[in-house]
Amino acid sequence: MDAKTWINNTTNLVEISGECPADLAAAAKQIGYYNGFNRDGISVFDVMAELQENCPEGFIVVCPHFTSLPPEHVRVGQYVVRHGDPEYSFYVVRDVSLAAALLGKRGGSARTSAKQAASRANGKLGGRPKYTYDHKFQAHYGAGIIIVPDQVADDQRKWATDGNKSFPAIRSNGDKTRVCLDPDAYGLFTSGTGDMVVISA
Repeated sequence: MDAKTWINNTTNLVEISGECPADLAAAAKQIGYYNGFNRDGISVFDVMAELQENCPEGFIVVCPHFTSLPPEHVRVGQYVVRHGDPEYSFYVVRDVSLAAALLGKRGGSARTSAKQAASRANGKLGGRPKYTYDHKFQAHYGAGIIIVPDQVADDQRKWATDGNKSFPAIRSNGDKTRVCLDPDAYGLFTSGTGDMVVISA
């Protein structure tokens, strides 16, 4: 794929030249192109969240500073936090976690006697916790980014103080791994709380 993008100064739309899958091009155009500099108190993750709000289902906005880019991607903006800082570029890619979830749903629909017995035992303990990833909340994980459940992002202090429970998070390749919050690493219990940081459970 050879997709190139640039800013249309009058409309701020994404312009694409070269070969690009139609669905990816449509997603990029729906998001639009973002060009930002030094918005007071606004982090790179805040900007990514803003772009994600305009992102159609099945796609996600990523930054190569935090995760590797898949072969098919279209640039949808950049942001410089402070003068002299590096430029953070944003790209729209297919949401592999959605594809992984669909595959998992197919596998999970299989019924065996062992699965049924495990399900009954789990039900007696109150059942499996329900996690959703609708808002694509991102957290630092090593040198990359990982998607954490909405339930954790919405109530981080509870998760960090309640025995710092582990939870499933989604890697950039769609694989799930169990992690837990690292509250001291991002000042969760201080007035200067930063972006979420998680570590392997």
